[in-house]
Amino acid sequence: MAEFHANTIAYATDFEDASVNAPSCFKCKKGQVEAHIAPDDAIDWSCPRCKTQGRISNWQDTLWDLTEQGENIN
Repeated sequence: MAEFHANTIAYATDFEDASVNAPSCFKCKKGQVEAHIAPDDAIDWSCPRCKTQGRISNWQDTLWDLTEQGENIN
């Protein structure tokens, strides 16, 4: 589960070059998770195949938070 959360955070915060692939759903293993940052800064994710969904909070400034990656490239 920790690996799924790490991959989802990286996917949702990679704004620069889409090199991070969408993670596979931890439940059905077949669907590609859709994820975005919600207005309250949590990451909302869902699997369109099996309809599993969730939220990740307190992800900012973790090793998998790629939001500053794009800010440092100029």
